[in-house]
Amino acid sequence: MPTVVRVLVLLATLVVASIAPAQDLRLDAARKEGKVVWYTLLALPSAEKVAKLFEAAYPGVKVEVHRTG
Repeated sequence: MPTVVRVLVLLATLVVASIAPAQDLRLDAARKEGKVVWYTLLALPSAEKVAKLFEAAYPGVKVEVHRTG
């Protein structure tokens, strides 16, 4: 059983390590474009709060919220 756990931990580590470079490329592309357009069904005040949190976490990327529905 410990061998199975070790293999699973190793696989999880490899997956996480391979995701990071792709995420960096997307973030660089988003900063270059300057904004993200988000279509949502959330109530507008809630969506705007989430957008502000996103902008704080990812400086240089503005969020344009469009409430649909």
